[in-house]
Amino acid sequence: MLHPLATEQTDSQQDNTHADDAAVAFLAMFLRSPAATTSTALPEHLVTMLTGLGLQRDAVLSAARLVLTEPTTHPAGYRTAMVRTVTAQEPELRARYLLSAAKRLTAGSLNGVFPQALRVEQTYADQQRAAARNRVRAATAYDTATAKAGPNGKLQWHTAEDDRVTPDCAALNGRIFDPGDPPNGELAGAVHARCRCFVTAATDTFSPLPLLFATP
Repeated sequence: MLHPLATEQTDSQQDNTHADDAAVAFLAMFLRSPAATTSTALPEHLVTMLTGLGLQRDAVLSAARLVLTEPTTHPAGYRTAMVRTVTAQEPELRARYLLSAAKRLTAGSLNGVFPQALRVEQTYADQQRAAARNRVRAATAYDTATAKAGPNGKLQWHTAEDDRVTPDCAALNGRIFDPGDPPNGELAGAVHARCRCFVTAATDTFSPLPLLFATP
């Protein structure tokens, strides 16, 4: 049998985990909304939610600014697309990063080292954005070379086709497109951190249609 204090601590940890999961769910809901693509600050009700978890307001606002970045443009003529990566582009991972960063910044503030903690977080965020830009550049160069080697200048999107494929990537599997107009403005291998998507030179001109009706 666990010591009573150990049981109480375990219950408290479980409560904190549930609260964190709920906060991540609400943050992710906002991050995948159209409003998040133009905002540089969290809505007030989300700030209030996080401060209700014991996080300091300045820490929450600073963490949000690290996640909500300005849009950039893909190189080599690709249309404007959001490169808003911190941990990754997936809303849930970005939400979890925001919460974790707010916790670390709150701890830094309580220990009297908030400016130093913020610099560390900013450096990490900058490194992740640089990695995202490098993935975009590499994917762009690969797509251009692959399209030129193909019979019609078009590309076909492929995923790893396993249970680790994200919904965003799965929706693009099999799509045929022009290299200058990628589906949803995304690049294979650069949809998110550790993206395993790739392209091949397309042999057809149009994407295969989904099977809408079962054949008899």
